[in-house]
Amino acid sequence: MVLPAQRALVPLDSVLGLLDLLLDETADEQSAVAPLAESLDGVELAGVLRRTRRVRAALARWRRRDQELSALLSSARELAELRDLDALLDRLVARAHGLVGTDVTYLSEFDQETDELRVRSTLGTFAPEFRRLRVPPGKGPGRQGRVHAQPAVDDELRPLSRRPA
Repeated sequence: MVLPAQRALVPLDSVLGLLDLLLDETADEQSAVAPLAESLDGVELAGVLRRTRRVRAALARWRRRDQELSALLSSARELAELRDLDALLDRLVARAHGLVGTDVTYLSEFDQETDELRVRSTLGTFAPEFRRLRVPPGKGPGRQGRVHAQPAVDDELRPLSRRPA
């Protein structure tokens, strides 16, 4: 066992490498903490790695939150500036598309007279027919939101386990 007075100091390059790791989302954790192995025992090294992961996770959350807040402020500015409703909806769908990262994003409008959902704005689809899509009552992924007036998860929309043929 190494006594604290006998333990070598952690080299500055190792500490700087660890700080660089915290800023680089793609860096390999094991490579970054490897130089510390000469100065720390296994338990200490595991603690450094655990804390490094927590800090990286917090930074990722802050980055994401920053993106969301920027999008929200930008959307609010656009709401105040744009007078064309279709252009505004297209911008909001584009913003949601960028935040959520889906292949296809759309916004539908509820028609109270027909109880249908009508697609108003889309992004990511190449079929012009999608823009004119009408979803009859009780059908489609939005049916729960229509009935209960709140967000819902649709079990029919599960991720594909294989690529479509």
